[in-house]
Amino acid sequence: MRVDLEKNQAPLGKNQSRRINIPVLDLLTNGAVQKKLFAVFIVWLIAGFTAIFDLLPAIHVLAAALLIAFLCCHSVIQTTYLRAFSWSAVFLIGTFMALYRPEDFSYFNSISTDQLHEQGKPYQQFVNLGKFFGAVILFIWIMLGSVKEDIALALTRKNLLIAGSAVLGILLLAMVIMNLGFIPKLSQFTFIFLIINLVVTCFSEETFYRLVVQRPSEKAFFNLRASRIFGVLVASAFFTLTHVSDQWYVLTVMVIAGTAYAITFALTRSLTSTIFAHFSVNAIHFIFLPYPL
Repeated sequence: MRVDLEKNQAPLGKNQSRRINIPVLDLLTNGAVQKKLFAVFIVWLIAGFTAIFDLLPAIHVLAAALLIAFLCCHSVIQTTYLRAFSWSAVFLIGTFMALYRPEDFSYFNSISTDQLHEQGKPYQQFVNLGKFFGAVILFIWIMLGSVKEDIALALTRKNLLIAGSAVLGILLLAMVIMNLGFIPKLSQFTFIFLIINLVVTCFSEETFYRLVVQRPSEKAFFNLRASRIFGVLVASAFFTLTHVSDQWYVLTVMVIAGTAYAITFALTRSLTSTIFAHFSVNAIHFIFLPYPL
């Protein structure tokens, strides 16, 4: 940890002492940071509690602690390359929590059915709490204090139109590319799907893609347009990699969706807008189109 000594021009006397500025102490005495630390610590305790009941891999509790530690380090560090290193660690730990699952572990299965509709495929919905807890920690650390502003930004007429256009564009292109028929359906699984998909899937994924991947990627360029375009390319590429499929038409739709969500964030600057767009696509797909693909 870096320690700066403020040197006085005059020699120190017997009753004088050097003033020591320790960034981590400044961090811990900051009121806003204290709120973040308290909130993420509570989240970490809840994650540990769920691990006791085998709802979360125990290793993810350790990963969550490391995630919090690197977020704190990133807030203290001022050197450019060290900040890049700490944020890379945040990215890797977040990705690990979202994607890694021990072979002998299975997340809670909230939905299990042979088919959601006639001639449909078997479907299961697992509650990925690793992804969820990682996203909550990131959301609190980055967004605490600006949630109301973000929601208000998403509710402007312009941004509602942008998000709505993204939803419409994704669904229409998916229906054409995959030749999807209209199969309206409501069942005992609908409410469960919508809640889990909103909270665990859309919230978690968009928090990571936008706040950890897209927005930091935009700092690669000073030119505003170039930075936004680069952020869209990086975020859409990462979205596609985490939704990869061996079926070309599914992969094509994933590329379209990932790009549309990234463009939505680039234009609206609102995380809420991208969560709304992502959830709307998934909800309409589940209720009105063949599901799963």
